[in-house]
Amino acid sequence: MNLPVLHLGGRHAAFVWAAYGVTAPVLAGLVIESLLQAGYWRRKAEGRSIQAEPDLTQP
Repeated sequence: MNLPVLHLGGRHAAFVWAAYGVTAPVLAGLVIESLLQAGYWRRKAEGRSIQAEPDLTQP
């Protein structure tokens, strides 16, 4: 399989790998943020308190 993405040499290799190096963490951050926001809105839609409620059963 001869994919240009896997080619480690060439004139533009530094640019391509730098672009991948920037894109990967940004994409991962967006996925994590999206999952956190989905949980927030799910809890809010279910009527749960967003902040932890104090445990009143303890003396």
